[in-house]
Amino acid sequence: MRSHLKDGEGWNEVQDFWVSVAGVVTRDGWTHPDTYDDAVALFSELRETGLKVMMGKDKEIFEEQTRWADTSTKYAEMV
Repeated sequence: MRSHLKDGEGWNEVQDFWVSVAGVVTRDGWTHPDTYDDAVALFSELRETGLKVMMGKDKEIFEEQTRWADTSTKYAEMV
């Protein structure tokens, strides 16, 4: 039972996040062309916040995995 509770920690928060962004991006990462800029802005902001609060190896991994949000934002500004 304890193992199940530990494994489930954060699950509700993750689900709540996807519900909150459902109008912009789906759970699988798809966004409609009309909401693409909003999706990039959302993930760019999340990236910025994450990079401010994370440290060490977690920050390094997060930076690598979310680099696309920074790149997409810079590309969008150039267009």
